[in-house]
Amino acid sequence: MSDYKVRLAAPAARMYEQISALAAGGKGSQVNAALLSLLDKVIDEVLPSNPTMAGSKFFGALELEGVYWISEGTIHFFYEINAKATTVVILSILNSPIRRDHSQRADIICTEMLMSGSLPTSQLKLAARRAVAN
Repeated sequence: MSDYKVRLAAPAARMYEQISALAAGGKGSQVNAALLSLLDKVIDEVLPSNPTMAGSKFFGALELEGVYWISEGTIHFFYEINAKATTVVILSILNSPIRRDHSQRADIICTEMLMSGSLPTSQLKLAARRAVAN
């Protein structure tokens, strides 16, 4: 199996750029350099090799078909997999030490993704249909 290409959606790219800028210097640059190293490891090594095994399906109050999440330290990645194009699209990156059970964390992340516009429209329609059905 060939490695997947990894692409960052706009909200994930903004978070990556923020951490990169903080790692470049200033207060807390060593901590942010470690975060940047962790980001790069997940993006360059973990997700491309086998994205379906790397993470877990993402669900909370809304189940999002085809969206996965993986956490490394305080960094949480939310991504979609396009197996046909062998591409992983990272929808959102959250740096949060929040330690809650999975469903609470999923609801918080889902709200953030909705507010940031990083949740694909197809997922919104699917989630709305499921909410109405229940």
